[in-house]
Amino acid sequence: MTDRLLVQGGQIVTPSGVVEGDLLVEGGKIRMLGRVPQEAASGARSVDAAGRLVLPGLVDVHVQGAGGCDILSDDPDDVARVRRNLASFGTTSFLATTAIDVTTGDQPHVRHVLREAAAPRRGARLLGIHLEGPFVSIEKRGMIEERFICAPDGDRYAWVKELCGGRLRMMTIAPELPGALEIIADLTASGIVASLGHSDATYDETVRGIEAGISHVTHIGNAMRSMHHREPGAFGAALMSEVLSAQVIADGIHLHPQMMSWIIRLKGLENCAIITDGIGAMGMPDGTYSYGGLTYAVNDGAARYLDGTLIGTAITQLQMVRRVIGITGIPLHDTVAMASLVPVRILGVEDRLGSLEPDKEADFLICGRDLNVEAVFIGAEQVA
Repeated sequence: MTDRLLVQGGQIVTPSGVVEGDLLVEGGKIRMLGRVPQEAASGARSVDAAGRLVLPGLVDVHVQGAGGCDILSDDPDDVARVRRNLASFGTTSFLATTAIDVTTGDQPHVRHVLREAAAPRRGARLLGIHLEGPFVSIEKRGMIEERFICAPDGDRYAWVKELCGGRLRMMTIAPELPGALEIIADLTASGIVASLGHSDATYDETVRGIEAGISHVTHIGNAMRSMHHREPGAFGAALMSEVLSAQVIADGIHLHPQMMSWIIRLKGLENCAIITDGIGAMGMPDGTYSYGGLTYAVNDGAARYLDGTLIGTAITQLQMVRRVIGITGIPLHDTVAMASLVPVRILGVEDRLGSLEPDKEADFLICGRDLNVEAVFIGAEQVA
């Protein structure tokens, strides 16, 4: 079978706008888009995209599960299932987001992630691990149980890094904790994204964290000290910093719709990454589920523990894109970039992923105008 593929007649969504025409793929990479000469496409197998949108595969840097499976699971096959489920939803790359149980040395879920990361691709690309903690605030822990939290400590930090087997790409950390600044500096020096989150930091404490190397914000506005006119807090510092990119949970619930619009306007499109903060119930019907042994309920895509604590979402990243467009009126190509190109820039892999441009990996979706997925390709291979 030829390794050349021609996606014909679609509306191709690029970072600069929508291009009418074809997408030519060769060797798993994009070679040409727009007007593809007949001789260039000779011998390629074809896919009809007439009247439909061709989007880059989406990239989620904060997702804990999907389709009834969680990263934090003892089942060795759940990570593979998450990969397949995410791909079917249109998310073609992701960070496996989880936590470390500091009360035990045994972390089977991390072993499963590492095994799956080294396995042949069986769904969405697993770009690495995002750890929420363990160096976060008890007061702002949100869904994180206390067994996943401890004070910053050099030996504990070294243990955590070793557990992740070189796959740690992002760590959420609270900069106000004693010893956190040294860890933030080492994360940055190691090429790991240090992300502000689950933090009760004051404005000044947050600024010191930024000076130490924090470059990103975990689900901005959630699980952090709120903004007050006499104490801007972590949220205020995150909003005003020109060096921080930010995760936006774009469900219209974790952030009030007007607050979400304000954040995007203040931070700029190029600094906002649409994430799901998705858990196992993503893509599943409303109902009752379990995460880490704790029961939660899903209603209209929002997940809450039975005490009412808002813990994550059950809607897909593509559904988030649709909500952002509906709430803010931001054009399709710019909104899609917040869910594809911005996340890979944060991770430093924008040279090969995140947009439909020549020489990048051929990860793309074919969707109806309603943004419902009709087909998903990863490395030019159809996976859904």
